[in-house]
Formats: sequence, C-alpha cells, structure tokens
Amino acid sequence: MKLKKLIMMLALAIVLTACANQNSGDETEAPATETTEAPATEETTQPETTEKEPAATTVEAPEFEGTAIELRRGYAAPHGEQAFSSIGVVLEGDKILDASIDEYQFGDPNEMDAVPNSDKDFGQGYADGVVLYSKLDNDDDYSARMTESGKATRSLSDNYEAIEDFVKNKTIGEVKATVEASEAGKPVDAVSGATLVDTVGYLEAIIDTAENGFISQGAYDPNNSESVELERELSAPHGTRSFADIFVAEQGDTIVAASIDEFQFMEGEPVPNSDKKFGEGFADAKTPLISKLQNDAAYSTVMKNSGNATKTLGEGYKAIEHFVVGKTEEEIMEVVNASTPGETVDAVSSSTLVDTSNYLKSIAEVD
Repeated sequence: MKLKKLIMMLALAIVLTACANQNSGDETEAPATETTEAPATEETTQPETTEKEPAATTVEAPEFEGTAIELRRGYAAPHGEQAFSSIGVVLEGDKILDASIDEYQFGDPNEMDAVPNSDKDFGQGYADGVVLYSKLDNDDDYSARMTESGKATRSLSDNYEAIEDFVKNKTIGEVKATVEASEAGKPVDAVSGATLVDTVGYLEAIIDTAENGFISQGAYDPNNSESVELERELSAPHGTRSFADIFVAEQGDTIVAASIDEFQFMEGEPVPNSDKKFGEGFADAKTPLISKLQNDAAYSTVMKNSGNATKTLGEGYKAIEHFVVGKTEEEIMEVVNASTPGETVDAVSSSTLVDTSNYLKSIAEVD
C-alpha cells in the first residue's frame, strides 16, 4: 500500500508543477573537525522516456574479460546531522581495491559552488538562501572553515584520502576490526593522516557500503601492475531537474566498472539526515531530496505510466554500466559522437533511455 500510494503521488507530480522557495535554512553546521586536540515543490521531472522495445525485467552482466569485481554505492550520515555521504567501494570478493568519499550539504550560494542544475529547475527544491554543494568540489573553502572553527591542520580532502588509502587492499573484516578497536568521536591511530574526529563514522560507512550497497559489476586484470583507481564526477545528463553522481573505476586507461545514480527533489524515500538538520534545506518537506536508484521501483512505475517505458531506470543504468566495462574514454566518446542526442544508442542495446549518450559522455568525462 505504501508503494502504491507513493506511485500515485509521483504520477500526480508528473502533471503538476509548482514553485515554492520558503522555510529558510541557513547552514549552521560546524565543518568536519579534527582533534588538534579536541522537485521543485510538487514535481521535479518528466521521467526518462523510452522507445518501445520488448519488455525486459533484468539486465544480466555479460561475460567480462578478467577477474570479476563489484563497484558498490551507498549513502550514510557519518558526520553530524547536516550532511549525507556518497560512498563508493570497489571489491574483489571481500577485498577492498579502492574507495571514494564525498558529502553533500546545504550552504550559502555566495560562498559555495553548487551542484549541477542548481540554477535551473533542480534549484527550485532549495529553501531560501541555500544551495546544495559537494564538499569535495568546495574543498578549499570548506577546509578553510575547518581551520577557522576547529584549528584543523589538514584539508578535508586529505582526510578523505587518508581513510580511502587505509582501506585499500584490506578485507572488510580487517576494517571492521579497526573500528571495533577504536572509539567513536576520536581520530583513529591506525589511520595515518586522518585527524577527523568522525573517522570511525566514515569507516563504518565504507563497511556498510561494501556489504549492502547497490552493486555494479565489472572486471579487472589482477596481473596488471597498475592498481584500480576509483574516481567520481557530478554532471547533468538528464534534463534540468536532477543531477548525477557518477563513479568510474579505472585500471590504467581502461574502465573496469561504473556506477550511475541521480538526485532529485520529489516524493520518495529521502537521503540520510533528511529528517534532521539537512532537511531544513528543502523548500518543502513533502518533496525531499531522493536517490533515483534507491526509489527505482516507484520511479520506474511512473516512467512506465507516463512514458510507456518498457524497462526500469535501474535496468537502463545497468546496461550503460555494463557497456563501458573494458573500454577507454576515447572508445566511449566514439560511440557518443556517432549517436543522436535525445535518441537511444544502438550500441547499448539493453538501454532504452533516450539520454543514454549523455550518461555515456558523463562517464567518459570522469577524471
């Protein structure tokens, strides 16, 4: 019944459009600290439409060349109540090959560079006087605030990197053992270079993502001397009412795994901390910030009802993710350049999303 109600509300949202920028929510959260001691209102988007093709319910991973890996994605609240994290983890079995951390928070538009589409329809979901920003993309400014308010000695990105480096080539069990031997709210001695008091929280978020995150399949060459590197980028591949959070794992010049998700203001299961301080940044609590991947069932039902979609959004993402495995950025851009914007891409036969070429371009541009 809950899903049915959500679907009905989403379907209504497709028809209605309204704007409301109210309930001001200035950012007040202190930046991440070290110890030196101590849609728019109603609807937000017309869902992706598809060309009519035979119905499909699953997208099976092809037989990739190399050793199988997984790129997992998850969302958590490792630091306070005014931000949420986007975590990526690359796994071979239970061994972590690489990880990536970023966090999203609301802040002053005059001080922070906002996420894509903030100056377009997506921005209608903001309360007055704030924009959503990536902490990594605002590392200099955010780290300066850390220094001013908490006497931080290292930048936020340096701290993220220290945590990411620590988990590399460790098993999930080994990271768990470190957490169990550490005290929450204090730096972790074992994680050299990380002085954040919430280091344990970030490690726990990585563990949870590795065990429970959304899965994208891939493959790499364990005999290659080049390690797997996980990169990320923000983009706007589909319209003006959402933005994409893209992960790409590369070994040398070859993409070995990719993961796509998009964030949007609309009815649905919200991102972490939406019921806390982070939620004060919404123009309307009834249309919180959601992950499309996390709301795939309801979102895809609206796609089907409004655009005659024959596949789910998640299946469209998967088809694109599978297509790029084993290819270089140049090879992907050849496909993009040979495609017609706004139409499906023949080379990616399992994806019926009309913006497939834009998603491919977003993946190719990650660095």
